[in-house]
Amino acid sequence: CDRRQRQMCIETAIVEYINRLKVEEAYKLLQETELSIHEVSMRCGFDTVIYFNRVFRRIMGVTPKDARKIARDQWTYI
Repeated sequence: CDRRQRQMCIETAIVEYINRLKVEEAYKLLQETELSIHEVSMRCGFDTVIYFNRVFRRIMGVTPKDARKIARDQWTYI
């Protein structure tokens, strides 16, 4: 690997780490609040809802809407 490739790998890893932190916070907000998905995405630092949905789904395996529904369904069975 040359210097440029290493730098790109480091930058990608940093962005991925930050996105994971943002998605973790978004998941908490989706579970604990009635905020809209748009509001959650903005509060967690995503520029657009489209990008938020894409990143959330890639990391969590479900859309934010589905994650909220799953979390609510789990609470009804406890």
